[in-house]
Amino acid sequence: MLKIKGFKKTYKEAVITVDGVDTQARVVLLVGENGSGKSTILKAMAGLIRFDGEIEFKGSFMYAEELINYPEYLTARQYLTLLRRLGNASKIRLQWLIDAFMLKTHLDKPFKALSKGMKQKIHLIQAMMEIRDFYLLDEPLSGLDETAQQQLVKLIAKSDEAFVIATHQTDVFDVLGAKKVAL
Repeated sequence: MLKIKGFKKTYKEAVITVDGVDTQARVVLLVGENGSGKSTILKAMAGLIRFDGEIEFKGSFMYAEELINYPEYLTARQYLTLLRRLGNASKIRLQWLIDAFMLKTHLDKPFKALSKGMKQKIHLIQAMMEIRDFYLLDEPLSGLDETAQQQLVKLIAKSDEAFVIATHQTDVFDVLGAKKVAL
């Protein structure tokens, strides 16, 4: 499912190299210290940056970066409805994700009134509302409490799609039998 050969990305102060990743795992965790290249690999997979080497994975994908800014006066419902209409997501899948993350009571609040954890849940819903072969998630646990982290793990467990996740918190994903790739 995922192969990385001779990957190299040069920044002004650092060089990120990754080689020899070849896995058929449905859930892959990119693990490493800050600056080790976790986000860089995801951005390269998403086609957002140039790099040397090869990354192979087949199918459609959705990339969810770590940090996101929302229009503060728009409500979560308005935002997700707009995205659903612009994309190819079904109302049923969107509602399933809203229910899974227990967001129903927060949908009509503007983003400026939502906590970081609530915004992160919306970010994950945004990333997963359209069915793709791969979901590329950069630090998806950021801002989530323990209950929300377990909700995400349950969603991934029930899913048929593949996930490549950059994270510092690997223990949360242990129940999934995820393949850990140290960077």
